[in-house]
Amino acid sequence: MMMTEKENGISTIIRDRGILTEFKFSESFVSPRFLTTTPVVLSTITLRIDDTANQVWLNAIVNWAISAGAVTGTADLLFEILRGNAVIYSIAQSGVFLPGSSTLFNAQLQHVDDNPLGGVNITPAFVQYQLRVTPLVVPELITVSTLSQVFTAAELKPAIC
Repeated sequence: MMMTEKENGISTIIRDRGILTEFKFSESFVSPRFLTTTPVVLSTITLRIDDTANQVWLNAIVNWAISAGAVTGTADLLFEILRGNAVIYSIAQSGVFLPGSSTLFNAQLQHVDDNPLGGVNITPAFVQYQLRVTPLVVPELITVSTLSQVFTAAELKPAIC
């Protein structure tokens, strides 16, 4: 369906956009996860995908912190979104710390999975997404932890034009 909108006295055409259908979220504000060298799954969401043309819009916010002893340096973390066991999106983030400091950081991930079924054309299908953090560099005498996170996933149906 085409609609028009007047903007500054000029008529413009507005095209239909995709429709948000299924929406799931996971949040944790309770206990910190202390990071050393092992990857940690922070959250898991499962969506029921009912059409091969659908996409999935994924968003995550992870609040994390560094508490340093008598050292300076940088801690490096890799934040990933996985579909099943495959990484489909990742960002790396570094945090600089000073002696005796406690510093807060915020990692934000946003991704649209154009192929949530991974090439399998059977619907409906359940697709699992994970939010994972992997410590890349965590120097001695510091503590790195996640404090809270929100992970959302929404199925998007394409617009019918």
